[in-house]
Amino acid sequence: MNTLTLDVSKNTLKISATGSMTSGNEGYLQVSLILDADWAGAAIYPAYVVGGTEYSDYPATAIAGTTFIIPTAIGQSAGIIRLGLIGVADSVIMRTNYVFIPLLIGAATGTAVPLPTPAALEALQAT
Repeated sequence: MNTLTLDVSKNTLKISATGSMTSGNEGYLQVSLILDADWAGAAIYPAYVVGGTEYSDYPATAIAGTTFIIPTAIGQSAGIIRLGLIGVADSVIMRTNYVFIPLLIGAATGTAVPLPTPAALEALQAT
């Protein structure tokens, strides 16, 4: 699992540890949160901006625990992912800044190239 560790303190979100991350992963890019006392016990919702489009599960689905997987659709293309958090504790709503996560181009599987049939191969070799 490729893990990005983020420190969450008040309204500040900061990258504390990461390796390089690449596009095209499925269920592999994990985020681990180190929470301060204000965020402990809060329902937490990741918020993303990719290519100018905003994505968030708020208020539908909070993450469970302090780790989550970056959705496959968010990490399909190389570029910059902006990631922020929304926290809800009782009637309080907390929002962090965005951190910028560079997503390098991942190895592509490409399109399968069909091999020529034996007859087509013989015809090519005959020319």
